[in-house]
Amino acid sequence: MNTLRRKEMSLSKRIFIIIICVLTVFSSGFAIIAGIAGKAEADAKSPTSKKTVAKVNNEKIPYSEFYELLDYYMASWYGVTGEYLDSYFGAEYGNEIRESVIEELIDKHIALQNAGEFGLDKLGSKELAEVESLVQSFYSDTYDSVTENVTMEYTDEDGIFLLSDEEFQNEVESQVALFLEENGYTDEYLHEYYTEYIKINTIYQRVIENVEVSDDMILEYYNKLMEEQKAEAENDEASALMMYDNGYYDVNVYIPGEIKYVQHILIQLPEEDLEELAAIEDETEYDKALAEKLETLRPEAEEVLTKLKNGADFYELMEEYSDDEFKNEEPYKTNGYAVYPGAGYVESFEEESMKLSVVGQTTGLVGSDYGFHIIRLVKIVQPGEIPLEDVREEIAELALYEAQAAAWEEKLTAWRADAKIKKYEDRYLSAIDETEESDAALSEELVG
Repeated sequence: MNTLRRKEMSLSKRIFIIIICVLTVFSSGFAIIAGIAGKAEADAKSPTSKKTVAKVNNEKIPYSEFYELLDYYMASWYGVTGEYLDSYFGAEYGNEIRESVIEELIDKHIALQNAGEFGLDKLGSKELAEVESLVQSFYSDTYDSVTENVTMEYTDEDGIFLLSDEEFQNEVESQVALFLEENGYTDEYLHEYYTEYIKINTIYQRVIENVEVSDDMILEYYNKLMEEQKAEAENDEASALMMYDNGYYDVNVYIPGEIKYVQHILIQLPEEDLEELAAIEDETEYDKALAEKLETLRPEAEEVLTKLKNGADFYELMEEYSDDEFKNEEPYKTNGYAVYPGAGYVESFEEESMKLSVVGQTTGLVGSDYGFHIIRLVKIVQPGEIPLEDVREEIAELALYEAQAAAWEEKLTAWRADAKIKKYEDRYLSAIDETEESDAALSEELVG
């Protein structure tokens, strides 16, 4: 995060798990699945329980399968295991997530039960070879991850490795075997798992293979986005600008207000000064201490400003003197920082940037909590519609994805209409205690 910026982005609360993506949980090997919760007590809601939580026709879905997907969802989106779901979000919202997971599992089983429609009752030699390749990749990734972990574990502070080659090999093999055993990743299980993956991936590709988007569909999608983004701008321009700047939309089609892009040379206060300032709680005392430290820094900053006034190239000075850690990273290196009212930068930086009106114009020394800035205006973007032709490729991709998702949903709906589905809510949902509140602060941080 840019140290100049002080703002929080609010993200939509979305529960969206795509079957095909979820089935690739094993593709990244040990690094991902090592986070799966360990064995719990053998009760009805243990991660390993075989208690039926849903039935699709005559096929049972055990709690263990439900928990595995729930756990993956929580780890992928929030970095925690499924057992913490209620403590983070409360039982009510937690149950919404659980219900979404059950529905995804039902869709998965329905799709697999209809594999024969695509000639996939049994896999051919090509598909079987793909399954074997995925299984071996899983073993290889697991071995590599364990090897890395063991290397770190047995290397001391001086960088000396503490095991002999034989001890190292034995330790790696022991940890790999233990990991596979504790998580139930037998060779049979992995082959079954990747067989499902190949089947569902193939089914999905067959369903969407003839889906196309016309120019009219692209225009319709573009107009829909335009309507949404204009409405947001009319409702709250500051919020719309922030959403535009932070890539909230899949593609921007409307610029809600004037945006000035600036670059700067930051002559930063020494780290010890920044730490000292951060420890001051009294505002008056802080302002006094900051002013003193800026005066100490001023000669160094004025030296750079003098070079600029004498004809030195701004970018060469920025490369040599700027302490901004993002100066060589895109998009800042090329476009600079997007500044607009309410952008969330420190006040002096934002105010002085907004005063610039001619591309190439620079400020004098601008003091802030971080040091001195010399700011240069790179470009000004005016509000208005972004022409379709400028974003046609991105719009076409989004429209196609939406059409493919609709085709897949239509197929699932047809299969569901012919299926007998039964869910046992009491076996996977939590009881809701109306008097109990979840940790509101943490929930806000995680789900926006």
